Amino acid sequence: MKAKEYCLYEDDMRTCSDRQKPLKPGDKAKFFIKRSSAEKYSCTYLSPTGWSEPSDPLQMVMTGFYRKPSLSALPSPVVTSGGNVTLQCSSEEPLNRFILTKEGEHSLSWALDSEKKSSRLFQSLFIVGPVTPSNRWTFRCYGFYKKSPYHWSEPSDPLDIQFSGPSVSTSPPLIGPIPTAVTWVVGQQSLMHDYVRGCPDLCPFDPQFLFSHPQHCAVENLIRICVAGLVLVVLGVLLFQAQTNQRRTRDAART
Repeated sequence: MKAKEYCLYEDDMRTCSDRQKPLKPGDKAKFFIKRSSAEKYSCTYLSPTGWSEPSDPLQMVMTGFYRKPSLSALPSPVVTSGGNVTLQCSSEEPLNRFILTKEGEHSLSWALDSEKKSSRLFQSLFIVGPVTPSNRWTFRCYGFYKKSPYHWSEPSDPLDIQFSGPSVSTSPPLIGPIPTAVTWVVGQQSLMHDYVRGCPDLCPFDPQFLFSHPQHCAVENLIRICVAGLVLVVLGVLLFQAQTNQRRTRDAART
């Protein structure tokens, strides 16, 4: 149905703040909004049968109310493809919430409460990822007060994420760090060489073997030492018993 007139409503939806005739060709109108305190807008149109129902409300955000915050990447804006990046939005104004926006074809946004880092610095840390070169990763951030969520600061300077190095490997991580015993062995190489030459049956001093089988070598050596000690104890007991029996035999012969 052809519209004759359009009307723009603000916040309370009770009073028409602006009227416009439809553009030609087509049934549409343009409203030019100057700096305003309004946060929500809706419109209706007039047809031969009367005024229409109001449109769904449109939340309007206005920027430029506060100085622009600072946006930086930690530790660097150069990241490896497939990794995550931490973005820090900060301001000297006591803004208690920050918005991070991703520009480009696939635009996104994130919101976080700010944290007071010092008497003059408020910030939020956004962890974004995984990021890949297949998309453009350009970010800006804004700050605002919760009491006025549609009045934002000026946008920060744009921050472009750059990529360097190969993609992050999907291979499973190594199981634990290199044992500290290996570090000690490498640091005592000459001493260990002498020890191994004197006991050829023990694990050879092969750094590659130690790095790949550190526990195997230690356990094997420990078992052998324990067995050798047990044998010595048994031999000692047998020797003691033999000496005792000999003394008893001599004593019996004398009597």
